[in-house]
Amino acid sequence: MQLRLLYPYFLAILVLLPLVVLWLRRTPRRLSPRRRRFLIALRLAVLILLVGGLVRLSLTQAYQRANVVFLLDLSQSIATTVQQQALDFVQAMVAQKRPQDSIGLVVFGADAILEQSVSREFTLADIASEVEPTSTNIARAIQVGMASFPPDGARRLVLLSDGNENVGSAAETALIAQSLGAELFALPLEQASGAPEVRMEKLVAPAQVKAGAPYQVEVMVASNTATPASLELFRGGAFVGRQEVALQPGKNRLQFQQQTAEEGVHLYQAVVNSSQDTLL
Repeated sequence: MQLRLLYPYFLAILVLLPLVVLWLRRTPRRLSPRRRRFLIALRLAVLILLVGGLVRLSLTQAYQRANVVFLLDLSQSIATTVQQQALDFVQAMVAQKRPQDSIGLVVFGADAILEQSVSREFTLADIASEVEPTSTNIARAIQVGMASFPPDGARRLVLLSDGNENVGSAAETALIAQSLGAELFALPLEQASGAPEVRMEKLVAPAQVKAGAPYQVEVMVASNTATPASLELFRGGAFVGRQEVALQPGKNRLQFQQQTAEEGVHLYQAVVNSSQDTLL
């Protein structure tokens, strides 16, 4: 067992220890010595529980066995040669593992599939599973990896990806995985070079406008090639506009004229689609 302090800075409360001692000693004089000692002990227990709750004492098990699940990105943004290099890396790690350790493999694109269950006898000649390669859903890969862990042993996830997530929220899912005792590691993979790419860079809207007053929503789209594209704008999840544009290499600034009489907070989202975009 190992003892960790998740928020050790709350230990600064201990500088008030002299005042705490005076507080503990202030008990009614009419109480018997036995009851006074009981009251002091009760107050001390309350103080310990309070400080312990603030610093978040955490006991962690020092496991002798490690379970490692590799999360391999098979989306279109990863070249086949790079995917093979990632598989070679997994095989090299398998060759170096300890006999008591177990290995598993999850492959993912728009969805995620458990290619190889967590096992001490990990063998993999080639990828048999097929995933939808048009998107990158790292969050789903983490979820499938977490579900594949056996109940005992340390939990470790190793992400093999270029990190170009466009479905789900890997950051939120990773926090949940860490709260469940998993460790996460990432090995960046190279993107397919030379392929056309169109991506959203930024969306800017006024922080505050008067009800009924016109305003502009600016969208910045980056492209490494000249290509036609369709840009759609949504407000609160509802479609509010579309532009057919001719993108040029570099950053393209596009604007939507907007007006609404509804008061409150409005959330905007922009989506760009291009037939020449191959990196997902």
